[in-house]
Amino acid sequence: AELYFHLVLTLKRRHKIPQDFAAVLPDSFARSAEICEAELLETAIADDHCHLLLRANVTTYIPDLVMRIKGRSSREIPSLTWSSGYYIKTVGRSALKTTKDYISKQK
Repeated sequence: AELYFHLVLTLKRRHKIPQDFAAVLPDSFARSAEICEAELLETAIADDHCHLLLRANVTTYIPDLVMRIKGRSSREIPSLTWSSGYYIKTVGRSALKTTKDYISKQK
């Protein structure tokens, strides 16, 4: 069985994400997801936050996946300092297209 979810990450103190970093973050997020046997389906990098739509196995420990996503991107781009919290919401199959469309408009 699969779990779909919408994840939003912000930098500490809502600092802006530099445009040159915005170009490399989706690849970093995707590699981190693969390590946890998850898949990045959609991503959008806004000025001060990131939206991710992910698919994972229902047995995936989501806090570990989020930690890996934040950790890898911070190691690859040392000036990124993520806030400790995050927003996450599960997405049903019937809402996948709507959520994907919403995320794609956040750029």
